[in-house]
Amino acid sequence: MNHSTLRIRALVAVGVFAGFSFGAISARAENPPSAAPAAQAEPAKKPNQRPPEVQAIMDESAAQIAALGLEKNSLQVGQTLPAFELVDSTGAKVSSAGLLAKGPLVITFYRGGWCPYCNKALAALTAMLPEFQQHGATLVAITPETSDLAVKTGEKSSVAFPILTDVDNAYAKKLGIVFALPPKLDGLYTNRFKVDLRAKHQSQAAELPVPLTLVVARDGRVVWRFMDLDYTKRAEPAEIVAALKALPKP
Repeated sequence: MNHSTLRIRALVAVGVFAGFSFGAISARAENPPSAAPAAQAEPAKKPNQRPPEVQAIMDESAAQIAALGLEKNSLQVGQTLPAFELVDSTGAKVSSAGLLAKGPLVITFYRGGWCPYCNKALAALTAMLPEFQQHGATLVAITPETSDLAVKTGEKSSVAFPILTDVDNAYAKKLGIVFALPPKLDGLYTNRFKVDLRAKHQSQAAELPVPLTLVVARDGRVVWRFMDLDYTKRAEPAEIVAALKALPKP
C-alpha cells in the first residue's frame, strides 16, 4: 500500500501559521528516515530563516536521532499493538482493550500543544472524525504533555476525540518511537525556544515521541501506520479512511 504524507509548507514566523490549508499540501509516498528537520523545536520557521548556529545544532541533532533507527525498530504493520491503560483529560482511565471491544482503533501520537504542526494535524483528524466513525472506528491521541496542557491543546484545536496522557512516554517507549533530545538540542529547546519539556511533561527527562499514526484492527493487529522522523509530515486523513475501508466487515 502506498502511504501518502502531508508536507506542510508554512511561510510564517515562529509558532504562527498563516494561510494554512490542508488542501494545498502536496503528498508523496512513504519515505525513508529524513535527516534534516527531524528534531527541530522551532517548527514553523524555515531553515533559511534561522541563525546558522541554530540550524547547525538542529542538523547535527537530527542526524543523531536518525541514527537511532526508530522507524525500522518501532512497531510495524502486522504486529500486535501492546496493551495500554492511560488517563484522559478528565482523569478517566482508557484502555486499548475497551476501545478495541467497540471496533477498529485509530491512534495518533503528538509531541505537544507548543508544536503548530501537531495542532493542525489534530484539527485535520477532527474534521475527518465522522468518516472514521462511519467505519466503526474510535480515534484517540496520545501525548507526553500533562493532562491540563492536553486540555488546552484540545481546546485550541477544537479536538473532538479523547487525548490520553502518556506519563514519561512510558507507552510510546514500548512502541519504540521515543528519543531523548541530544544535549545541544535540549539547550536550544529550553533556553532559546522556551519549550521546557521537563515542565510540560512533569518529567526528569527531555524526551519526545516521533509523530506516529496507527490503524488497529479489532484483534489488535496493526494494519496501517504512518511514521516519519520529519515532524512536518503527518498522516493523510484520507489514507486512514482507506485503511479502515479495507478492513473486513464484522
